[in-house]
Amino acid sequence: MNKKKCVRQLQLDLEAQTMELNQLEARIKHRSYKLSKAALQELHYQEACLKEQLTETKSQLAEAEDGKDPVGPTKDLHVNIVMLTGILVAICLHLLLWLC
Repeated sequence: MNKKKCVRQLQLDLEAQTMELNQLEARIKHRSYKLSKAALQELHYQEACLKEQLTETKSQLAEAEDGKDPVGPTKDLHVNIVMLTGILVAICLHLLLWLC
């Protein structure tokens, strides 16, 4: 993947992760009084995971902008895992909100 495509993809990932984190935080704030303690703990855990993913994406973006190649076989797998985790978090949140 060339540098410009890599940087652009990381920027898009960063924007998506930031938006997802903001939505999660808003849902926690808005619905915390309706959720059980276990559900609230799960949401906070998911929030921590998203923050970690956001930090990782920011570091990859910084590396890409500095000219280093942040994408290798391990990084590709890691990015796929992060994306899958994000999708699963979104599905779980949707189900939790639907059940409330």
